[in-house]
Amino acid sequence: MAENVNKNNVSVYLKEMEKLCPYINPAKISNRITNKGIYIPEKDKLSIERRIFWESVEGVEEFRKNRQELDNHGKLLLNTNIFFTFEHGILNNILDWPHFLLKLLYTKVGIVFGKFHVGAKKRNELEGGLPSPPYTHLAIRSALKKKDSRFFSKAPYLLNNMLENEDNGMDVFIPLTKYRIKIDQLTNVEKDQIYIKLHEIAENILFSNQNK
Repeated sequence: MAENVNKNNVSVYLKEMEKLCPYINPAKISNRITNKGIYIPEKDKLSIERRIFWESVEGVEEFRKNRQELDNHGKLLLNTNIFFTFEHGILNNILDWPHFLLKLLYTKVGIVFGKFHVGAKKRNELEGGLPSPPYTHLAIRSALKKKDSRFFSKAPYLLNNMLENEDNGMDVFIPLTKYRIKIDQLTNVEKDQIYIKLHEIAENILFSNQNK
């Protein structure tokens, strides 16, 4: 975990989340939780969003690799939490675009994401308020088809992908790149090109659905 992410702060936060999420404690007991801290030195919003996206992609691909080795119960407990810290002041919606792009790529392989901004207040359907994270937090876990359907009310065009998801190890970037890629071997220029193309696709999807 990055030096500027305090493990104790993360532990206290996740302990509070345990009260609201029945999966956290059994996942912790089974050693299925991975917590990562990532420092973002970039200054401008677009560069920060791109960096968040690619750091998250690496986390998701590691999650997928680990998930392949587990039975169905283990897969449901597997969870990765990425905590981002920043050199410069950020807007409290900094995860919005990276989160949406990740959904476009990974919903079809049965992965869902939670985004929690520092200071943001969210509500749990049953228990009320969720604790505010100590750092900007992206959660990665496997989709629960029936339970997670409600999270797609604002993105109904992804609902079928979630309900019919299957992870056969496919490269989720092939529709963009037309060939298999190795994330850790991409140059910054290649990453920028892929990100821009995906961002354009996402904007078109949002525009077309807003006008229905």
